[in-house]
Amino acid sequence: MRRDDQNPHLTDTEEAMEDVLGIHPTRHYSLRADQLDDGTYRYALENPDNGDTLAEGVHADDGEARRLFRESLDRSGLSKQEIAALGDGVMHQQTTVPAR
Repeated sequence: MRRDDQNPHLTDTEEAMEDVLGIHPTRHYSLRADQLDDGTYRYALENPDNGDTLAEGVHADDGEARRLFRESLDRSGLSKQEIAALGDGVMHQQTTVPAR
């Protein structure tokens, strides 16, 4: 049985943490990676229930936005394993820019 059949409230991020990495999420969250209309990059860990931001990095430079996100994770209150996995995931994520 798929995990989302067992607990339909898990986000894709939480599911990946448990199923792929074997790390149990300590809070409810979802990872977002966006490029805003002005070209700014935003990486955020948000609570999908209430929109609270647990960690965030925003900057015109993608690499700097990722670095800021990683720093913010250290203040999120998540476990060391979650911080490492989320930080590594964002640092290694491939950036795609839509064709214009």
